[in-house]
Amino acid sequence: TGTPINAVFELLDENEKYILVEDDIVTGSTLINYLDSAVANNICITSVVAVFVRKNNYEQIKEQILKKFGIKLYGLIEVE
Repeated sequence: TGTPINAVFELLDENEKYILVEDDIVTGSTLINYLDSAVANNICITSVVAVFVRKNNYEQIKEQILKKFGIKLYGLIEVE
């Protein structure tokens, strides 16, 4: 089902800082997997930008990401 997450992060430089761009966040579980993998690979993600986020759980996911990773999540377009 595509390239494993760890394989992508292994290509990045540990000495750099990155912004993770996500196309669509529904539950936040895929995003949390990405961030867990980044941490496991010593990759510094400074923030996350999502094009689409769900109005019903955006604030909850935002708080969860901030609490667990210390990273701010920015949603560009809120959808139902």
